[in-house]
Amino acid sequence: MAGESENELRLAALCKSLGSFWTESDMVEVSTEIPATKKQECNLTLFGKLFSKPNVNFQAFTTVMKKAWKADSVECQQKEPGLFSFVFQSEEEKERVLKTGPWCFVSNLLVLKQCEPETPEHCYDYSRCAFWVHIEGIPPGWFREDVVAELAERLGRIVEIQMEAKRNGPYRAGKVKVELDLNSSLKTGAILDIGTKKLWVDFKYERLPHYCYSCGKIGHYATNCEEIPYEKTKWAENKKGKYEPWLKTEVRDHSPYWAAFYGKLTAQSEAEEVIPETLATTSETERGVRGGRESQGIVIRNKKRIECHSPDQNQEEEVIDHSNKDKGKHIMCIDYLTAKNQPKNSNKKRILKAQRAKKQRRTENNALLSVDDMELLETPVQIVKDGKDWALVASPNKPPKTS
Repeated sequence: MAGESENELRLAALCKSLGSFWTESDMVEVSTEIPATKKQECNLTLFGKLFSKPNVNFQAFTTVMKKAWKADSVECQQKEPGLFSFVFQSEEEKERVLKTGPWCFVSNLLVLKQCEPETPEHCYDYSRCAFWVHIEGIPPGWFREDVVAELAERLGRIVEIQMEAKRNGPYRAGKVKVELDLNSSLKTGAILDIGTKKLWVDFKYERLPHYCYSCGKIGHYATNCEEIPYEKTKWAENKKGKYEPWLKTEVRDHSPYWAAFYGKLTAQSEAEEVIPETLATTSETERGVRGGRESQGIVIRNKKRIECHSPDQNQEEEVIDHSNKDKGKHIMCIDYLTAKNQPKNSNKKRILKAQRAKKQRRTENNALLSVDDMELLETPVQIVKDGKDWALVASPNKPPKTS
């Protein structure tokens, strides 16, 4: 009834389009009975269409498909570019080809449809194809055919369900033959609610042709994706995308969503972002060193460590004396511990505590031998003409000798 109503709607649209060009004399009635020979021929015929690239070498295509099907007696004809008809010698041979599908030619999906006596060859829907899908992650207590069917209904129309036994245990794995919409993205999995908790299950596809790692649709690669341009994808930056080879049953790896759900949970600690300081000038550096020494009571010698604002981070200050031409001082801060990369545990805490105690002792010892850099620079310098040295730089603790 649904087919008749659809046909009436199409006929009404045709009459409206033709208008006055259509008359009742243009309708031709034929016998309602189909000869038995034609029925048998249609029963042994399959129509096939290449989903993505229709222009192929017909001779190479027929040779490869006959070898793949192990059916040298099949007759192949090309109706139009990318559309073919296959006539088999027996119904068993035809059913074997349909059952062991889907088939591909050079990673190009070949969608096969059973010939129907009352349907023209160009009226078949080649946007749907049946695939075997494995469902992984169902707990043993819930591994039943009705549960598998409910999960498979999210993929498409169910054609067949097979419950397979693996190893020595009960039913632990199964697969479902589902008719997928080729214009939609492949589904990676589903969430199974068993009442007490929710679990993630992975979907893996048998004999899956090439598909896009960006949008997840069959028939093209990520570099040729029209929905998500390649320049805007993570693949252009050599990063992982939403889809990868783990969708195929030949790949044993699980999806990243499986790892995110069943993987080890780690506490995410918020760490302060350390912004490196820009290179300071001589005057700014001297003022910063002197101000930091006055506020913290720490004297900077050649090299020492000071505490940062974060208790889990240490910085090292180094004063570099340049040549006579480039006089000045610069501060270089180096991060030794970063809260994001180093986990917090008891051993780390003990090490940090010992380091802080050692720094404190070193600071107290250096305070006894403190030297003010500014006083050193302001001390008068006396040039000795008759001595072996051309210049003598004095320190505040020991003034220069007069001649």
